[in-house]
Formats: sequence, C-alpha cells, structure tokens
Amino acid sequence: MKQLSLPLITVLISLFGTGQNAYLTSALINSCNGTCSEGDNEILFGNTGNGTLNVTPANLQIFYGTTSPASTSYTDALTTNPTTTSNLNAAAGCTLFLEAVGSTIPANASFVVVRNSICTSALNWTGLCGAAPIYIIYSTDASWLTGGNFANGTGTNRFFRSVITTSAGTSTISYTYNLPAAFGNDGAFANWTSAGGNAVLYGDNDCSITPTALSISIESFEMQSDQGLINWKVKGNEQIDHFVLEYSELGEQFEPIHLVMSNWQSDTASYSVTCAPEYLKRNGYFRLIVFDSDGRYIVHDKLIRYTSSFHPDYDLHGNELINNGRTAIIVYSVNGTKITQLEPEKSITLPSQQIVIIQTENSHTRIFIP
Repeated sequence: MKQLSLPLITVLISLFGTGQNAYLTSALINSCNGTCSEGDNEILFGNTGNGTLNVTPANLQIFYGTTSPASTSYTDALTTNPTTTSNLNAAAGCTLFLEAVGSTIPANASFVVVRNSICTSALNWTGLCGAAPIYIIYSTDASWLTGGNFANGTGTNRFFRSVITTSAGTSTISYTYNLPAAFGNDGAFANWTSAGGNAVLYGDNDCSITPTALSISIESFEMQSDQGLINWKVKGNEQIDHFVLEYSELGEQFEPIHLVMSNWQSDTASYSVTCAPEYLKRNGYFRLIVFDSDGRYIVHDKLIRYTSSFHPDYDLHGNELINNGRTAIIVYSVNGTKITQLEPEKSITLPSQQIVIIQTENSHTRIFIP
C-alpha cells in the first residue's frame, strides 16, 4: 500500500468543532502500510470538549465491535513512546505531537489514539503542522492487532463506543459506520458529529487524494402539511452536486426515492420535492443526503417522521384508530399477540411508541404508532 497524504486528518480532527463532552470525531479505518502492517496505522481521532482529560485507561475507554453496543476495548493499556513521538515530529518537520498518557490534556484539544507500533513512514505528517499541537495516545491493548482491526468491507454496519471522563463529567457515546462501496480503498475514513450516531461523512484518499469537508449548512428540512411536499434550504450550495431523499418505514433501512440536482446559481438555495403517493399511504421516515462532485456526502442528522392517515378501511390520527370499514379490524402487537378487535364505526386509542399490525378485511399493515 502507498503513503497516505495527511492534510485530510486536519479535516478529520476539526470538522465538527467542539461539543459539550469529549467524543470521537473520526476513524481512519483503512490505513496504509508503509513499513508496518495496516493495523499499526489505523487511527482514532477525538476532542476533549469542554473538560480537561487526565489520560488513563480508566478515563479513556474506546470500544469497537461488529454488533451494538461495541464491547471490545482498544484502550485497556496505554503507554508513552517518546522515541516514536520524536520521530513523528521529525517527519512532520514541526512540533506536531505531544505525549499525552499520564498527563492532562486541556479542554477543546485534539487527540489521536494509535497503536504503539505506528509506523512513521506510512503517512505524510507535514500537512498537520497547522493543527499542532495534537496529543498522541499510544495503546498497547492486546485487542489492537497489527494486521488490521476496524473492518473496512463495505455495506455492513460497524460500531464504536467511547466512555470518556473529563473534568466536565463522563460521556458515553455510540458511533456507527457503514462504509459505502465508493470509499472502500486505502485511506477510508468515517466522521461523526459530537453526538455520535451514524457517520455523517465518508471518504478515502487512495493514499494520494486529500479529501476536504463539505462546508455547507442545511438551514431547514421539513415537510409541508400532509401533501408530501418536502422542502429544504442550504448554504454552501456551490459545493453541492446533488441531493438524495431517502425513505424508511421504520427509520432503520433507508431506500433512495428522489434525486435532486444542485442549483449552482447561488451560494444559498431552496429545494423541494413531492413524494410519490405510495409513500404517503403509510407511516415512515424521510432523510436527506448531500453529495459533492467527488462523491463525498453528508447525511443530514434530522429525520422527518410522517404519520399517514390514509387507508381505505380506517383512519389513524396520531394513535387514535377509527374503523371506517364494513368488518372488524384486529390489532396485533409486533410479536403476534392480539391487542384488540375494533368493530365498524368504532374507535380506540392504541399504545403509543409501538409497532402494531392492523388486520383489515383486505390487508395486514405494519404501523409505528407515534
């Protein structure tokens, strides 16, 4: 594998600013070898938030796994490594990294967590000098293998979890990534906001391209009435290539339903799309994804939850079910237990925040009750 150009890491560290609590900003999940193995050069990036961090294994707990919540620790054992830190700074040509283990990192500081055997020659560190100082934390945890740890296969959910204690308190945050096929090469990374959750930006540099963040702001994303008209407004429009509107019945597995090309005429622009009627006849969720011309994208963190009142046999207003049909409606829980039987022209209040199955004369409908 080739050498990784690291100005991208400046983006990874500083992309989302500082939140209230300490958190992970990103992970380099498909690194480059240099003279080491790939696992030596995987990197986790974080920010201390509003508190100072005394770097010990008890205060800095980072977990990874293929199921949620992530449970395999990668920071049970930490160490100093002044020789490697000196070599990294020499390679960068500046005082870039400061030893962190056993010391206290200031608030609003950037840090990286690496395997103790990280290879100086794998990455090009020079571009990071403008972000100095970065506090470097070396892990000797047995779970952090030299051959590669953070799965970079595409199309499968992977999970991190951080439990970080600073002077501002302890924060536990879960993170998910599902690397798209377009970013499955060397240099693949995933970025999160300070709230964690699903990754909001992916990219890879094939060890030569330096990706940059999409400096855009989605100022609004909303549905107008119940007619299926979804509107959004963005600032930073000149960097955008297109939008994809996605739909999910339960807010989990989303499918693309509309592609909208960018309007390049101004930096700020408004967009709208009318959803197909088929998506308005059932409850569901809509989300927005923004793409630039290089294929990088951001998933907007707001979901629109839509509750449909349409059905030929009944009306559903919030969690009130009204039988408009000619025969009884039977309501089951998601595990098949019968909840109630509703006669024609009758109504009932269903349990909220649950998934139910409504059986009419002509259909079985799976619905989330808000």
